[in-house]
Amino acid sequence: MDLTAGIMVTPNVRLVKLLGAGGMGCVWVADHLTLETEVAVKFIHQEVAASDPTLVSRFKREASSAAKIKSPHVVQMLDHGLMQDGTPYIVMELLDGESLGERLAREGRISTRQAGIIVDQVCKALNKAHEAGIVHRDLKPDNLFLIDSGYELFVKVLDFGIAKRAQGKSATVVTATDAVAGTPHFMSPEQLLSTKNVDGRTDLWALTVVTYVAITGRLPFTGDTTTALSLAICMDGFPPAT
Repeated sequence: MDLTAGIMVTPNVRLVKLLGAGGMGCVWVADHLTLETEVAVKFIHQEVAASDPTLVSRFKREASSAAKIKSPHVVQMLDHGLMQDGTPYIVMELLDGESLGERLAREGRISTRQAGIIVDQVCKALNKAHEAGIVHRDLKPDNLFLIDSGYELFVKVLDFGIAKRAQGKSATVVTATDAVAGTPHFMSPEQLLSTKNVDGRTDLWALTVVTYVAITGRLPFTGDTTTALSLAICMDGFPPAT
């Protein structure tokens, strides 16, 4: 099914306009008819979902993990499922603003005061996530959304697609044993060594790297290849942020 304005995703959700698209999927603005408000609807392209079933598992995990975290600093999930043609979708709150990644691309870096606000709010979200036994595993500037509220800076954590359920022996992990889940520049040494054997501390490492990038405008660790980058993270020091 081609996604076009006017299509009903569910009996209550009608597509309005395309918000953004990429190789994996797209995001639309939609009307939620019963709530009488606009929402965002995220899709995985049907052909992409058919080619890699683990992507559908991660997509479902994004919705279910975020829904379990009771924090105003985590994007609110409203529904998820499959359209009649099998296209996976997630219905979530529509956010107005920009990602930290977009702001850094435009401004280079932010003030330490702004960084402090972001760290404080992201830590509140992580505290709730870790209490629920959920490790994000992919914190980076693109996954921190800065709400345009007109008042104090307000942050929402996005994309729990590769989140790990950390509690209990029955917890499931959709990452293959030899796969790398996450964004290497922001990954902790233990996550580089074993993606599935990490806990909440890997999120704290990633948030520290995000903070370093935000206030300095540069990455603490670099490498021409993933192997070189991994060695730098695991073995090298880095210039102090000062």
